[in-house]
Amino acid sequence: MPKRNLDRIREIIVEVIDMPSQYDDGFVDFSKEMKSGDSYQLYLMQNAGLIEGKSSKDGFFFITNQGQDYYDAVCSESIWLKTKAAVTETGGNATLEVVKQLAVGYLKKSISEKTGIEL
Repeated sequence: MPKRNLDRIREIIVEVIDMPSQYDDGFVDFSKEMKSGDSYQLYLMQNAGLIEGKSSKDGFFFITNQGQDYYDAVCSESIWLKTKAAVTETGGNATLEVVKQLAVGYLKKSISEKTGIEL
């Protein structure tokens, strides 16, 4: 059975957010950009509520509000590297929700340090 690839899930969501939507309803056709193993990652992303669409695993989908939130949490490279390091240091396994919470924690810390406002 394939395994969840946190790096690839992040890469997909970042790449798709930066793609122009080919359709008015926000759907994208990611099929040409898909790599080996992406169908399973897309299946997991849909199962987690990050993307929606009848043909999600084939690369035709839209990013949900939850997907937008996940993107906002993990899009910064520095935040992502800290998040991955924390997951690695604690055994290397984490749910998407835990990864998102870690990234949000690092994001809040960064904002607080820059603004002096505790979040």
